[in-house]
Amino acid sequence: SRRGKYLLIALDHSRWLGVHLRMTGRFTMMDGGADRDRHLRAVLHLKDGRELHFIDQRKFGRLALAIGVDGLRHFLRRLGPEPVIDDARTSHLEPGNDGEGGGPRFEQDPSPDFMTSASLAARFSGRRAPIKSLLLDQKSVAGLGNIYVDEALFRACIHPLRSAGSLGADEIGKLCQAIHDALAQGIENRGTTLSDYRDALGESGSNQAKLLVFRRNGKPCPVCGTDIIRLRVSARGTHVCPRCQVDPTELSAPLNPPKPTRTQ
Repeated sequence: SRRGKYLLIALDHSRWLGVHLRMTGRFTMMDGGADRDRHLRAVLHLKDGRELHFIDQRKFGRLALAIGVDGLRHFLRRLGPEPVIDDARTSHLEPGNDGEGGGPRFEQDPSPDFMTSASLAARFSGRRAPIKSLLLDQKSVAGLGNIYVDEALFRACIHPLRSAGSLGADEIGKLCQAIHDALAQGIENRGTTLSDYRDALGESGSNQAKLLVFRRNGKPCPVCGTDIIRLRVSARGTHVCPRCQVDPTELSAPLNPPKPTRTQ
């Protein structure tokens, strides 16, 4: 199952393994006794004799053991609302129904909130931070990363430097839908492979061919044809159409500034 960016692997009736892949982490399913990759960091031995290898070249990935339901809830306590409703989440698990996997089951998800326009509005209210910074904060929305934040903001025609508290209700509604749409496209295309991402079967994703603005700086906007530009927001490379996503400094500038008057 999954919660935000964390994979949750049921080990037995009282333990969970929480995994954050970070930059280069990936799982690969292997036959028992298969050759070891030189970047292998952990091996999970399955009942059918196969092995699930955790491979991480840059060693940024994290694995954490959670004991019992309370331990899992504590592990996930800081995560914000879930932007994607899917069968991978833990809310469908029930106690006493462990099936063949023998994994832990519980009735209530550790954080049952799903992202809505109302939940975003509550988190953005009064905030002066750039909207991109808040969307990357896992306490605001669980699971969003740099690629999908750029894509969602473009879809919603919102500049990443807009202060979160300046967004109106209609803009927040469009942003909420844009987040859903950007993530749904990524899931449908089995992920975005820009360098070394692979799924558990060793297959690359194809969403990189469908991106609208991310890493397309210098190329024409798919909507208006203006060249996409790259800037930095919260120390992250950020991709923007300067026409579709109006710079907040331009929004606040008067269209016809008054001419200075000469005093006597």
